[in-house]
Amino acid sequence: MVAYGAHTFQPKVHYSLHSADHIKKFGVVVSCFTHERKHRELKKFANMMHNATPGLGFEKGLLEDVVLMSKLHLQEFNMKLEVQLTKPHEPSQELLNFVKNHFGLSDNAIVELSVSNEALIHRQLIGRQDVVRYKDETNEHVGEVWFHAEFSVNDEGPFNMSVVSTWTGVSKNTYKTQRNPSLIPSSWIRISYPFCMDGGNVQVIP
Repeated sequence: MVAYGAHTFQPKVHYSLHSADHIKKFGVVVSCFTHERKHRELKKFANMMHNATPGLGFEKGLLEDVVLMSKLHLQEFNMKLEVQLTKPHEPSQELLNFVKNHFGLSDNAIVELSVSNEALIHRQLIGRQDVVRYKDETNEHVGEVWFHAEFSVNDEGPFNMSVVSTWTGVSKNTYKTQRNPSLIPSSWIRISYPFCMDGGNVQVIP
């Protein structure tokens, strides 16, 4: 704003209608970046409709395209599975070696490994850099997702694991960010949270 002047920026006026209520209710302004990413799904189709006349027909056609795309994506998933990777790809040799060492597997073990930045877990799409709550055998934890993996060993499996950097609780709903990766069963992940950065801490909205 200093460089170009306030007149060059278009304010998001609609946000101001909700900001006061958010601050009053949560004490912070909730990050909308997770929801903003969904705009890409609309823009993929809307940007191609250059010759369309704005109006009800345009909106109807755009909605039909989005619904059909969502239906196609749902057909790719087996809803009976607790965990399913989206767009899996082969890992680096370094990561494959780490998995073998982590589980104490021999060099002769036949390991099939796929990794992905996103996974459908308990019918929720959980992606890289999402803040999640997961529960192990005794406690609940909050942390940041790094990536997901699926592997089989000597025809046993598949097993689904996620790498999550576990954070330390500072106060209620506030956590200190840190690089503390853990390899956990993906099914331990329960929910993802909206969050707000506050210096080196993160406030989550449960």
